[in-house]
Amino acid sequence: MHAPAFDLKIFAFSLAFFLVACRGSMPLAKTAVVSDNSVSVSSSSLPVVASLDPADIHTYTNPGFHYTVSYPSLWKVSSYADQTPASVRLWQFDDPLDENSDNHPTLTIDSYFHTTVDDVAKRLIDTTFMNPTKILLNNQPAVYATRDSGREVDTLYLLESSDTAYVLTVSHQSADVQHSGIAIARTFTILPEVPYAKDAGKDLTVKAGEPISFSTQDLLVKKIKKDTVDVSVFFTHQLAETAKECGPKRPDGYFTKLDAAFRGSKAVRYQIIDAHYPLRTAFEIVVAPNKMHYQDQQSFGEDFFSCGAGGDFPYALSKNWLVFISACGGVAPDPCSDYEAVTKPTVAIK
Repeated sequence: MHAPAFDLKIFAFSLAFFLVACRGSMPLAKTAVVSDNSVSVSSSSLPVVASLDPADIHTYTNPGFHYTVSYPSLWKVSSYADQTPASVRLWQFDDPLDENSDNHPTLTIDSYFHTTVDDVAKRLIDTTFMNPTKILLNNQPAVYATRDSGREVDTLYLLESSDTAYVLTVSHQSADVQHSGIAIARTFTILPEVPYAKDAGKDLTVKAGEPISFSTQDLLVKKIKKDTVDVSVFFTHQLAETAKECGPKRPDGYFTKLDAAFRGSKAVRYQIIDAHYPLRTAFEIVVAPNKMHYQDQQSFGEDFFSCGAGGDFPYALSKNWLVFISACGGVAPDPCSDYEAVTKPTVAIK
């Protein structure tokens, strides 16, 4: 990483706002806050905690955001990979019947794709975090800070890879009990980036028999799921009911006849799964036969209307095919917006 020195005063103005409200948009910065050449370690500011017992270590690996963390058997792991940011929560529970209690020490790892520690720091406004310090966390450049509100103690670590900012927060009502969470946080390790196909979309759609071509150039695609869906079930069957709410004016029975024209037809669906968010479809492209013989985008778009955000919208057509793509509109950073920017302009009917 190459970066100017990090101004820790920014950090002192800002932390709680990030933790509470920074679930929204943070553009990708091209400068990094923590550089290998500017890390200073203040050992007096770090709590002394015992290391984890080597005989009682489990390892959680997050392949999407390429990191690992180790934890003892009394701790439990929950992953919320479909959120933005993608979160992993580890917490200690001695009583399975009380596993949701606030009394348990917790470690939360938030991964912000297309974000840097610099982005994080600029969003912070809380002055209650004390002595933000540059450290080496498991031999990795990091920023460390603490806060004692009198009711709860928080210890925070911020790190970054080439494309992701990581926020590790250890919380508990007692600083003494918190030490096990700190010991776990100190095992956090950023893994080398996983090699990936430079253009998985092109590699798939260049093949003969594919009705369209598209590119996912340099996007971290986990896989592209290709299947077929019934056009009537997927699209046209709902149009008659939806038309009563917001659809265009058409003669009685128009959408029933439209549905009948497509009934039994199959559409090809490409679901692009991003490696950072493996539990959801980042972007979708559907190709259906042009059974209504649409000749222009306007008539195609008016028939396949939508009353709200989301879903798939009419994008392109030819004599034989109709193409629908995902309607993006989530809170950034959202993988759909990445594919909308890169993939959408490349979709072409063969």
